[in-house]
Amino acid sequence: MFNYLLTRGLRVLTLSLLSINLLFAQTNRSLPRSTPEAEGVSSEAINQFIEAASKSKHEFHSFMLLRHGKVIS
Repeated sequence: MFNYLLTRGLRVLTLSLLSINLLFAQTNRSLPRSTPEAEGVSSEAINQFIEAASKSKHEFHSFMLLRHGKVIS
């Protein structure tokens, strides 16, 4: 019984610490957001790139565009 409670307690503690760590990482390390036009990039050009990339033989699982340290797409 003691081993069960100890194991269960360690699991709860581990999950709690992981949750706190993830929350801290998201709030303190997230990249600032902006619009493409505010950073001097055409939204239409981004759309054209994404359309061209979708016709490529390479498969994209995600896409992120940063300009001046801000996520714009």
